[in-house]
Amino acid sequence: AMGIPTFYGCVRLIAELIASQPFAPYRKLKGGGSEVSKDHPLWMLWHLRPNAQMSSYEMRRMMIVNLKVHGFAVARIIRDEKNRPASIVPYPSPQIDIYFDTVTESYFFKHEGKKLAFSEDDAIFLKDLNLGGDKPGSIVDWQSRTIKTHLLANKFTERYYEKGAFVSGLLSSPLIKSKESAETYKEAFLNALSGGEHGGSGLAAVGPETTYTPITRSNTESQLIEFLEKSDNDIYKFFGVSPNLIGDTNKASSWGASVENAFIMLVQTVLLPLGKQFEEEVDYKCFRADEIKADNYHKFNFRALLRGDAKTYAEYVRTMLTNGVISQDEVRAWDEMAPIPEGHGANYWIQGAMMRLDNPNPASPAPNAAPQPAIKNGFPINGHTLSEQ
Repeated sequence: AMGIPTFYGCVRLIAELIASQPFAPYRKLKGGGSEVSKDHPLWMLWHLRPNAQMSSYEMRRMMIVNLKVHGFAVARIIRDEKNRPASIVPYPSPQIDIYFDTVTESYFFKHEGKKLAFSEDDAIFLKDLNLGGDKPGSIVDWQSRTIKTHLLANKFTERYYEKGAFVSGLLSSPLIKSKESAETYKEAFLNALSGGEHGGSGLAAVGPETTYTPITRSNTESQLIEFLEKSDNDIYKFFGVSPNLIGDTNKASSWGASVENAFIMLVQTVLLPLGKQFEEEVDYKCFRADEIKADNYHKFNFRALLRGDAKTYAEYVRTMLTNGVISQDEVRAWDEMAPIPEGHGANYWIQGAMMRLDNPNPASPAPNAAPQPAIKNGFPINGHTLSEQ
């Protein structure tokens, strides 16, 4: 199936987008919100290298590729003396045998080549769409007939054109009276088109009254092209990917006129479900019970993919700033910019014309507002001079 360009393109797109997004352990704060747990060993594994052989990007990409192609992905967790992950090693799914113990109701994994066996508690186990947890299914399993038919059509097309099993035109002349003369004329034309053994000049020397009649595309060719296009559409449906995201610009997407809209739909319908499964599995397998109770969790940050174009992003930031939801320093941190010096960017701002909903009279102070000093002739009446104020 990975030999089909459309299938390969969908798997590549999904795996590379998931692998390239920030993924880190977080800790909830008592006052609300959360922060990245850079002091936790898992931060270094997900940020830099989960094992000595590959980067975090390579490890996550490998797991998503195995998940989408083979229906499941397995990575072994190697723990330290404090029962925290010290290394995470993924394995190709075809090299892993899955066993389910009906007594303990647990999974066990065995790697024949490495003579290695480990339990479910020490594995990140991702499963694609399936009817039973002990037998993961894959897109290739579910759609085997469609993929097989596509492969057969590709093989037939290859042989069709490779063997010359089609007629592109008819060459006729009164001088063609035998098989030998026909071959001579045919060779002259082919040499002229392909260059021949002498390099060719694009000219063919033929006899008088020779005519060439091109033949339009046959029904077989037309049906093959239509069938392969339909098969490509089926593969797009398998993965939920818009055709223009993998370079198929001939098909108009119904997800919106812009690539930004297609990315937003891809994140919401494809990447978020995969990310959610990854987050929940890592939380359960990589955190200890006391760390989970202390509100530690993992999260993908898909903000960059949901940002939209520059104009839409600017309007979003402006709305968040003017409503006091975020500070200027928080916006700058999204693009890895340093805070504004002297803490000026840490303040929260709001439009001055706004008032509280429970204040019916804008001229009167809001309920529970701090008392204001009496004013006479522009000076506060509180026993102090203006200079002292």
